[in-house]
Amino acid sequence: MSGATLAHAPTPKTATPAPAGLAQRRCACGGLVGPSGECAACRRKRLLGQGRTTAEQDPERKRDELVAGVRATHSLACYGTGAVSVCNPATGNYDITGNNNTCCTHDCSQRHEQRHVDDLGTCCSQLHDRIAAGGDRNALVQRYNDWFDAGAHAWTECNAYGVSIACANELSASNHCSATGTPSQCCTEVADYLTNMRAQQTSWCASAPATLPICPFAPRVDTPRSTLPPGEAYA
Repeated sequence: MSGATLAHAPTPKTATPAPAGLAQRRCACGGLVGPSGECAACRRKRLLGQGRTTAEQDPERKRDELVAGVRATHSLACYGTGAVSVCNPATGNYDITGNNNTCCTHDCSQRHEQRHVDDLGTCCSQLHDRIAAGGDRNALVQRYNDWFDAGAHAWTECNAYGVSIACANELSASNHCSATGTPSQCCTEVADYLTNMRAQQTSWCASAPATLPICPFAPRVDTPRSTLPPGEAYA
């Protein structure tokens, strides 16, 4: 846990064009080559052949990261790029700080991160309120990170990958990707994206709790005490 002062959220990064020719590289099977040097389908087959059957065992599985000491959500890369969102304790906002997905699934990455904003934003706001009230910032951020690691992260990822899949299916339909013939560049990218997103969702949902864990900063709700009209006694 870093003791450095938490800065305001960085300005969202501008999408950087993919290196020339990268999106055109083809695997032996005809699929687009990803960061690992093979397409998603061939990578999956290879990992299955090695007895590595879950996305958690895939070296390209998305990894957690810290932004100014706070746990951040980071979407799976699209050919070496991706999107990031994180709680900003200084403002109480859960910010999408970047989206460098350069494929036609760019908006799907944005919607993925927006689901994290929707799921985790309230706890982020409550963290900010505790800090603003004079609480120990480092200790409070650590409590947030513990909550994040104890089930909140898996829960929101399970949700967000469902959003990614729904978005990609919409994109596939709008681009008529089910039509016969040579698929367009976007359709090939969508197919690769869907393969990854489905594997990720299966993995995250398998480890996610049924409900979002209670935020450690949520206001306490006491059960109202029973009362009787004036003049009456309790039994």
